[in-house]
Amino acid sequence: MAEFKDSGMWLKLTFLTIIIGFILDLFGFGIGIMSSSGESVGLLIAGFLFFLLGTFLILPLVFLDEAKGNKLVIIFFIIFAFLAGLTTIIGIIIWGGYWETKAANVASSVATYSTMVACCGSLLALLSGIFGCLELCGVGGK
Repeated sequence: MAEFKDSGMWLKLTFLTIIIGFILDLFGFGIGIMSSSGESVGLLIAGFLFFLLGTFLILPLVFLDEAKGNKLVIIFFIIFAFLAGLTTIIGIIIWGGYWETKAANVASSVATYSTMVACCGSLLALLSGIFGCLELCGVGGK
């Protein structure tokens, strides 16, 4: 069983950013960003599922000896991380347009906070994909 300290710098950063992004995404969804139109909810759910798949792919890379250095798993993680960030951002953009039509009826501070939290989670997913690319290419030190 591998330990966290045995992983390289980019893999550690990849792991931390996808986990924190996943938690922020869940928090943003729980606050109220999911109360919107069908198109944006579909994209937000797809983003959540891509986050979940990315999280499940990064765990063995960091903590299992058998998966260390598996390039195929890293490639699939990068794809899922970028898809998680992009689908969630697009869903938030569509949700923002929907929210503007309903803003007169609901307090806008909840919408602003949940949007900010979900956007930060999405940006962390994109950053995690970039860190995964750096790990795949072998850039940098340990």
